[in-house]
Amino acid sequence: MTDYEDVIRDAALKNRVSIKEDDVIMVVVTVMNRVVDDQIAALTAALDGHRAECQDIPLGWQKDATDRANQILNAALDSGRTAMAKGMAEGAAKVVALVREETGIVLNAVAAQSVGMEHAVGRHKRFMMWMLVANCAVMVTALAVAAFR
Repeated sequence: MTDYEDVIRDAALKNRVSIKEDDVIMVVVTVMNRVVDDQIAALTAALDGHRAECQDIPLGWQKDATDRANQILNAALDSGRTAMAKGMAEGAAKVVALVREETGIVLNAVAAQSVGMEHAVGRHKRFMMWMLVANCAVMVTALAVAAFR
């Protein structure tokens, strides 16, 4: 069966009439209807594809925004860790310098015996307190460094 015979058969079925091969108007109408149906099917498929693409675009934006937010958050955390480590190191250096100064004062007082025993004991107590503070600072620094690794 040829395409022309298919068209005549379609025209006869749709219009419920018998059509001759020389009935050009019915054949043209049937061909036009087929073309319109084919165009509608093609446009529907194209629109479905376009709709799917349009629905995927916001998902990509969401992923990009999440990635960028994670980058900013990680940079802020790294900066905070660096600042905290620097502050702890500076504080520890100050405590060490203070302990050295107090140690020097106590040792000079004891060595010279120029200061009474009571004054030396008071200095020694203060020295021991500073040593305790220094040990606590070192432990806090070590815990903080271990926590941020």
